[in-house]
Formats: sequence, C-alpha cells, structure tokens
Amino acid sequence: MVEIIPDLGKRLFIELGSDLIIEVDADGTRLPCTFLGMRVGSYLIARPGAEDFLLEHIRDKQLTLKYYQNGEVLGFTCRLVGHVETPEPLCFFEYPRAITNFNIRRQHRYDCFVPGSLSIAHAVIGCAIVNISREGCMCRVSDFRLSDTSDPGPVALSLEDEQTGAVVEVTGLIRSWKESEQSADLGIQFTGRNLAFDVALHAMVPRLSEHRDGGE
Repeated sequence: MVEIIPDLGKRLFIELGSDLIIEVDADGTRLPCTFLGMRVGSYLIARPGAEDFLLEHIRDKQLTLKYYQNGEVLGFTCRLVGHVETPEPLCFFEYPRAITNFNIRRQHRYDCFVPGSLSIAHAVIGCAIVNISREGCMCRVSDFRLSDTSDPGPVALSLEDEQTGAVVEVTGLIRSWKESEQSADLGIQFTGRNLAFDVALHAMVPRLSEHRDGGE
C-alpha cells in the first residue's frame, strides 16, 4: 500500500454518484454509500446505500472509506462527523489527510482457494479461484469442457462476500484453458473489475494488497 498526502486546499477527485464502501476498522463491517459532494478540506457527503443502514454501526468508530478512481481502489481513514435524516438520510465524513492505495498486485499471482460460480456459454457452474493477480485469475471448474462450445464469449465470475453475504461479480475473457479428466483450468483476464469485487477479494485474500516498498 502507498499513501498520498492530498492538498487540503484542493478538491479531492471523486465523481459525483460514485459508489463508496465504508469499512469499520474494528470488526470489518462494510456498508455501501453513494458520494454526493464535499466541502473541500472539511468533509465529504454520502447517502447510505441500504434502508437498514444504522448509524450505530459507524458512530464514534474509526472508519476506512474506499472508492474507485481510474481502475484504482483508493481509500482513507476517517470518522463520521455528522448526519441528517431529512429530507433524506445523509452522512458527513472527515476530509482525508492521506489517501491509501489498496490495489491488487499487477504482476504477481498468488495461490488461493476462493469458491464461486462462473457464467459461461449460457450455463452457470460452480468454480474455485486457485490463483489470482490484479489482471486476472485461474479458475478451476468440474463437469465442463470448453471444447464443447465453439465460442464461450465473455464470462462472469461471482463470489459471495464472506463479511456481508452479498454476491459480487466481475466480467472477463478466457485467455487460456487446460483440461483434464476431472476438471478444467480456465485462465481469465478481468475486463470489468469494480469496487465491490476488489474490496471483497482483498478481505478474502489479504496477500493481494499491493505493497510498493518491495516487501510483502
């Protein structure tokens, strides 16, 4: 991870309407929000993304607010500084003092075992990610032969977020495959990474976090 100290006198670049994820540092609880605006140097404004969103989850707690920018997962630590209920629920968070990069590593692949499901050639089959990097993964499937279809087209990989129970999805293209009698290993290049998928994957495979100081 790398920290970038922002100029507090300049606007933080987050597009209006962007998805945000609030993580409670103490227990890993993750809550979705939508970015609505900011007062530069003072606070950010977000709308809770769920009707059952409870302020008790985040009040008086250290938080990490994560967002997507140009394919990068960025975030910063903050606290809730205020909220209103009318005319709609809004939360106000501290303006960041430092931005942290939470990217998946670009080049190195890491062995893992993350169960999921794969939508391919009009079928949905069980699968497991057996190694992964920022650009793609090796996905192992059973009872499926890629040779049975002439053009599998784009695929969609779905995982269950272990913390929230929500299903997150990423799209991709098959770039390699190796079949055996019992299973097939599909090399998938990601084409549709998104904030929810990256954050859930970071939690399930912590080694994916990118360190730019040369260490693990």
